[in-house]
Amino acid sequence: MKELYGALYIQTDFMKKIMEEKYDSYMLYTYLLRNGYQHNFHSLSLVYDLWNYFYFKDEELVLHPEHNLIYGARSMALKLISGDETMQRLKVTTLERGSESMLAAIYCTNLFIDQLQNYCEVLPEETQRKIKTYMSFDIGKLFSEQFKQVEPYPSLFVELQAKVIKEFYQNKVKNEGALSEQLMEISKLIREFHLRYEQTFSQL
Repeated sequence: MKELYGALYIQTDFMKKIMEEKYDSYMLYTYLLRNGYQHNFHSLSLVYDLWNYFYFKDEELVLHPEHNLIYGARSMALKLISGDETMQRLKVTTLERGSESMLAAIYCTNLFIDQLQNYCEVLPEETQRKIKTYMSFDIGKLFSEQFKQVEPYPSLFVELQAKVIKEFYQNKVKNEGALSEQLMEISKLIREFHLRYEQTFSQL
C-alpha cells in the first residue's frame, strides 16, 4: 500500500514502518469487501483507518485533525466503531495481529457500505449520481490549493457529506439494537478466526 489515503490517524514513523513491513501482506483479504468496492478509494481508506484502530494500542493513535474534517463520513464511521464497547473489547484479540485486524476492519467497512447503499436507494437519481462521483476519487483534492483556483470552497460536496453523516447517525439511533447485534456478530467471527488460527499454527 504505497498511499496513506488521507489517513485519519497521524502516521508516526513507527506506524509507517509497520505498514511497510506488514500491511500489504494482508491486502488479499480485501476480496471480502462488497462487490464493486474492492478497489474503491474510500472503502480501502476506511479499511486502512480501521486496521490502524484494531492493530495499534490506543496510546499510539492520534487523530489527524485536518483529515478528520475533510473525510467527515469516514471519520464518523471510525468514531462509531472505536466508541463501541464490543469493538473496544475485541481489540484484546486484534491488537498487533495483522490478519485479525484486517478482517475486523473489512467486516466493519462492509457494514457501512451496506448502510450507504440502503441510504442511496431512496435518494433522487441526481443525488445518487453525485455521491457515486464523489466516491470515485480522493475528495481531499477538492480542498487542495490547485482546486481552490477553480472553486474556493466545495460547498456542494460539504453539504452532501453532511447529509450522509446525519443519516448515518439517525440510523444508529433508530436501529441501535440491530447495529449492536451486527457488531457482536463481527466480534464473534473474528474471535472464532483467531482461535482456529492459533490452533492450526500451534500444531505445526
